[in-house]
Amino acid sequence: MIQILVIARDNNAGNAYLTILERNGMTGVLASETPAVLHALRTLPLQGLVVNMPTYLRLQGRGKHVISEALSCYPVLRCRADNETGVITVFDQGHESPETAFAGFAPTCAKTTPRSIRRSERIWATCSILLARESSFAPAVTERTITMNASEQGAFCFSVAHWQNDDTAWIQFLDLADKTPIVGKVIHAQRWGKGCRMPGCGVEFTSMTDAQREQLAAVLAGAHSFIGKSYV
Repeated sequence: MIQILVIARDNNAGNAYLTILERNGMTGVLASETPAVLHALRTLPLQGLVVNMPTYLRLQGRGKHVISEALSCYPVLRCRADNETGVITVFDQGHESPETAFAGFAPTCAKTTPRSIRRSERIWATCSILLARESSFAPAVTERTITMNASEQGAFCFSVAHWQNDDTAWIQFLDLADKTPIVGKVIHAQRWGKGCRMPGCGVEFTSMTDAQREQLAAVLAGAHSFIGKSYV
C-alpha cells in the first residue's frame, strides 16, 4: 500500500487525514514533532507527504530545515484540518473538495518510488552544472543550469525541462577539477508551471569517482561556511 507521512497531531485532525487516505488506497503515518518527523523521513519508504500547515508551522529545532527540504522530494498536499470537527481544507491543487484532491493525490504518489531521505545534510549551494539526458552531452539534450542544494549523495537541479521519476540524468560539475560526468537517477521532478514551486529535478547520484566525492565535499563545506558567515 502507498505509505504517506502525515505531519499532524494524533487527534481528530490527524484521524481525519488517516481516514481519507485509507479511503483512497493509502496508509498514513502520523508525526507532529521535529524529531519524530525526521525519524520517519529517514527510516520509512515514503511515497508522499500530507502536511497539516498549523502543525508544520509550529515545528521547532535544528532539523526543521531538513523537513522543509524534504517537501521538494515527494508529492505533497498542504492542508488544514479542524481539531474539533476534522473537516479538511486543501490549499494545493485548486480542487473544490478534499475528496477530489486526495483522489488525485493517490495516483501521483503511486508513481513515486518509495524512499527515505538521505541521512547526510544537504547544503544550499549554487553550483554551475551541465544537466543532460544522455552521456554525450549533445546540445539538444543538455541544459546549462545550477544546483539549488547538494550533498555527496545527490542534488536538486533547477530545470524547466520535463523530467520524470526514474529518468537517468548526467551531470557535470564545472567547479570540480574532475569533470567526469556523474550518473544519477531522478527521484523527484517538479514541472515548470505546476504550482508555485521551484521547477527542476532531485537527482540521486549512482556513479561518481572518489576524487569527485572529495572535491564536492570541499565545495559544499565552503558553501556552508559562506552561508554561516553571511547570516550570523
